[in-house]
Amino acid sequence: MKRLKTASAFDDIEILAKRYKNHGGKKNRKQQVRKIRRVFAHAKINSGTRSIYELGKKQIIDFYKQNRHLSDPTLYSYWLAVCELYRWLGRPGEPPPPFKNEK
Repeated sequence: MKRLKTASAFDDIEILAKRYKNHGGKKNRKQQVRKIRRVFAHAKINSGTRSIYELGKKQIIDFYKQNRHLSDPTLYSYWLAVCELYRWLGRPGEPPPPFKNEK
């Protein structure tokens, strides 16, 4: 029996990112798409998010809280990647910024 291929949320990310990855700095853009996939994977495991379109402020803030061990520049690069996702999805405004790590 032949299985029907179903699109996953990660396939949605790749579809949205295809045009983005084909233009500009390839290495940086691939890194940003990987970061978006990591944020979504975290939301899927911890919040039960089923679709990239369900990724909201609550899931992003939860990602920051769970990853406080990352440096400020790394968290900032995740924020830039999620900003790009917001542009792809046509969402108004910006996602919540990461918290500053206290020394």
